[in-house]
Amino acid sequence: MGKGQKIDWYQHLQNCSETSCCVPVRLIYKGEYLEGWVHATRLPEEQAAQARRRVRANAHKKGRTAQAKTLFLAGWVLVFTTVAPQILPTTVIAQLYRVRWQVELDPRNIKTTLGMEQLRCKTQQMAIKELWVYLLAYNLIRLLMAQSALLADQIPRQLSC
Repeated sequence: MGKGQKIDWYQHLQNCSETSCCVPVRLIYKGEYLEGWVHATRLPEEQAAQARRRVRANAHKKGRTAQAKTLFLAGWVLVFTTVAPQILPTTVIAQLYRVRWQVELDPRNIKTTLGMEQLRCKTQQMAIKELWVYLLAYNLIRLLMAQSALLADQIPRQLSC
């Protein structure tokens, strides 16, 4: 890539024959140059198909048709990092990103599953107790799910509450 040029990710990833690739980039952040790498990982076909369905559904909601480029790019995960690929290869970056994503989903899942978008207590002391009760209930549910998953030879995150 030439300096100061935008990257056409569609074209670049079409030329990527591997399941992943790493591209050195230079960004401008708050007026400063930031050098790093974009690690691109191809999603497994089942996940890519699911991502494409979401893209089509979102486009449909807006009265549009999803573009072929957008559908292609939905099959990839791109992660920017300043850590050199010699230190953390793209495969490791992809694994770390999956773990990070699950960490982001857990608090949202707790709030949604247990209906705790809004606490009902009036005092700080009672709100803390309410949070502990919710966390206890959630952990008990997850324990049951883990046990069920073990019996069914499944991964607990594949089960829903």
